[in-house]
Amino acid sequence: MKPVHVRPFPATCHLMERIEHPTPARRRVLARIWLLAFCGMLAVANLAFVFTRLDRLASPTLIDATGDLGNFFAFNGLVLLTATMLMGSRNPWIEGVFGLDKLMLWHRTLGILTVLFFCGHTGFRSWSISMQRGRTYDLSLLYSLELAEWDVVMGRVALFLMIAAATLALLGNRRQILRYKAWKRPHLLLYAAALLGFAHGMLHGDDLPTAPFFWQWALLLGLVLADALRRLRYVLRRDPERVWSVEAVRAETRDTTTLFLRHDGGCPHFAARRPGQFAVVRLPRVPHLDEPHPFTLSGAAATEPNRLALTVKVAGDFTEEFVRVMPGTQVLCEGPYGVFCSDVLEQERLVFIAGGVGATPFLSVLRTFAVTGRAVPTLFVWSNKRRRDVFAADELADLCARLPLRVVHFLSRETPESLAEIPQTPGVTHLPGRVDADRLASLCDGCESFHLCGPEAFQESVLRCLEERLDVPRRRVSRELFFW
Repeated sequence: MKPVHVRPFPATCHLMERIEHPTPARRRVLARIWLLAFCGMLAVANLAFVFTRLDRLASPTLIDATGDLGNFFAFNGLVLLTATMLMGSRNPWIEGVFGLDKLMLWHRTLGILTVLFFCGHTGFRSWSISMQRGRTYDLSLLYSLELAEWDVVMGRVALFLMIAAATLALLGNRRQILRYKAWKRPHLLLYAAALLGFAHGMLHGDDLPTAPFFWQWALLLGLVLADALRRLRYVLRRDPERVWSVEAVRAETRDTTTLFLRHDGGCPHFAARRPGQFAVVRLPRVPHLDEPHPFTLSGAAATEPNRLALTVKVAGDFTEEFVRVMPGTQVLCEGPYGVFCSDVLEQERLVFIAGGVGATPFLSVLRTFAVTGRAVPTLFVWSNKRRRDVFAADELADLCARLPLRVVHFLSRETPESLAEIPQTPGVTHLPGRVDADRLASLCDGCESFHLCGPEAFQESVLRCLEERLDVPRRRVSRELFFW
């Protein structure tokens, strides 16, 4: 079934004709290429490790075994380190394939694994050297900073910096114990740690100066340097196209507000945005608001290229102050990021399931359907606590009349009596209670394309319902992840 053509708004439809995005099929191909490249690097490191040690592997000694095991961790650690840094730098060549939300989650996990690999390298190499010196284990090899062994000291300092950067990120970004500035700037020491680690491997190691290890080392170092210079160039330039100003602020509900941003000169990056994408926003000239936060672009992607809409739910100090900014305030927007909902026009039927403000990417998709005149039959399931928490209700009712759209509101703190007072609107249904397996089974058959956005606990609950009742595996559910 092809997308349904509906009546567009004629003043803005032509904009979509000028926007050319990589297709989801092309992104899938690029994803496989990136994954194959990563696995290929690991394969080269490990195969080279084995084939250059066949003699020692046949009759290993404890000294050789511990030393070789330390090198094994080092070879793989360099590949993991490079991948970790590329994932965390908002590199458009990778972000456009996987989406920034997934990359940041992988960056966290891979970062911890990278530190563990280099700890393994240090531990086993120190053990091997200790035995060569006639000792069981010389602990000073782990922390000694004698300048006479400057090439070894470089490796130790690199490891200390990696552990410090990872620990601060865990305390700040994951545990929310430290403020952003307290952990983010020291976290950038990872770049220095990487350079010291690469230099240590070349100057002190006995494998990296030889082929094929040298060529792999050169390629990995080149990737790290190129990506670091790309990010540094962006930070120093602060492209004026990224600077927007607050045009208007509109209260949607008691705790949800839409901010309209404007860029008089126009920004080609955001003019080519897709529905469902988000921006990383900060206010560089406002105290306490200069930390980056992601917000979904809730407006239609095909209209007003010099105007953005951000729908924000108050959920902390940043959002509480952000929704109070005055018109004219400058806002730095990075992006657009994300690949969520990028394949909606390829599907025959869609099911959008949202919790609270998680409706914003779906509103962007539906608004874009209306503007462009291309739409897919869609069921929009939206869970809130009360009627007063629902925003854009009248607009959704209008979209139901213009699009092949059905909207079902689940209101967990409303009663059937209170919902009976709501005027009936074609295509819109209000139900008391929460989203559960039985209700989802009555609304869809499991063959649709599912998209899910909302708080983590809500997403996990819905995923269990889809798995248990409709046999929908998690890999078939596209999710927007709240990672900040």
